Amino acid sequence: MEYPRKDFNEEYFYFLYQLLREIGWLGEEEVLRQRIGLSKDYIDDLQIEYTRLFINAYPTILAPPYESYYRSYGNFLNDVITQEVVKFYQKCGYRHNKSSEFPDHITSELQFLGLLIKDKLYTEYNEFLNTHFKVWFPEFKKRVMVSAEHLFYSVIVRLIEFSIN
Repeated sequence: MEYPRKDFNEEYFYFLYQLLREIGWLGEEEVLRQRIGLSKDYIDDLQIEYTRLFINAYPTILAPPYESYYRSYGNFLNDVITQEVVKFYQKCGYRHNKSSEFPDHITSELQFLGLLIKDKLYTEYNEFLNTHFKVWFPEFKKRVMVSAEHLFYSVIVRLIEFSIN
């Protein structure tokens, strides 16, 4: 769920296609492989779609990737919800990298969940998942599924849902 970089190379997609096959999503794997394969510049295509979905579609962002957007009265970013996320990170012994996205960006939260699993902090993982991520992710996923014009993003949010259930 990061902005697609030029290092989204064939190896990245090789592992994505392998994962899709392993979980039985053969149709998605085939269609995504075709879409990526037929593109003159698939990174450019993904960057354009990322920008449209998550940064600046008109008249409004289609699927803001921030917990605070979905949980704050008035859809504010970087507010009290964001500070709750930061406090949770700190409670578990982690700091958010201030040079990256806001702490409540989907990428930051997914990386945090991954660290909790890696460090075997299963109680904290379940607590964060249930009190934060699963509270806002369903609406985010719905917006992506309705708005995405590139299958890549629909597949990715479905994979996220698959991995947290």
